[in-house]
Amino acid sequence: MIAIDSNVLVRLLVNDDPAQGARARAAFETEQIWIAKTVLLETFWVLRSVYDFDDVAIARAPARITVRALALFVRSRACHIG
Repeated sequence: MIAIDSNVLVRLLVNDDPAQGARARAAFETEQIWIAKTVLLETFWVLRSVYDFDDVAIARAPARITVRALALFVRSRACHIG
């Protein structure tokens, strides 16, 4: 299991740098991920202050992370079955 920081989550959510976004997705596809509460808080702060996310978008961010991580996990595991 690896711990990730807010930079990885921001790249995953906004994909403003395609190369770094791809690396973030790859981490979620190949690793078990641990996200600290402080990392989530910093991610929300960055989304609000740098990317002008509103309250609704920030409230949806954890679900987007969870759904994306689950989808990537299922897809990566499905490739290994059979």
